[in-house]
Parts: sequence; C-alpha cells; structure tokens
Amino acid sequence: MFCSCVEAIHVVHRLRKLGGDRFVAQSAGIEAHGKNPRAIAVMDEAGVDISSQESTELTDEILAWADTIVIVSGHADEHCRLLPAGTKKITSH
Repeated sequence: MFCSCVEAIHVVHRLRKLGGDRFVAQSAGIEAHGKNPRAIAVMDEAGVDISSQESTELTDEILAWADTIVIVSGHADEHCRLLPAGTKKITSH
C-alpha cells in the first residue's frame, strides 16, 4: 500500500516487476487527488505508462486486505489511520 506520489508509484511498479506472482502491490493514499501529471511524466520517462491510473484513497477495506503497508512520506505517516492488528508498517521517508 502506498500513497499516490511519484515515489510511491515507482515503488509499486518495481515491486510488481520484481515480485511477480509472489505478492500483490496496490497504491492508495490518505487522500485521493485524481491523476498526478508529475507522476505520469516521471513514470513515462522510465518507460511505464500509468496515464490510465487514478489515485485511490486508503479505506478500511484496503487496510483489512493488506498485510504490509509501506509509507513513503512523513505527512502520510503522521496522518495514516490506525492499522489493523498484525499489519506490518514500513516507512521509507
């Protein structure tokens, strides 16, 4: 789980590429803001088309689904909801 900033989108893409079928990576943030033109441009430069993706707000259902949450910004870390018992949190900021 990630927010929809450029760094998070890149991490999700790398995890999907490296992990194959071993796990599922999904992107979500503390707020949804629609398409991020900066993220689209940066990922396009890396050869990844994310132009059809929309930002997704982190919901209780997503939190219940996830076993690990990766947080890439201090703001998100400060405002992230309480995680369900047993959910691992990794911060990369």
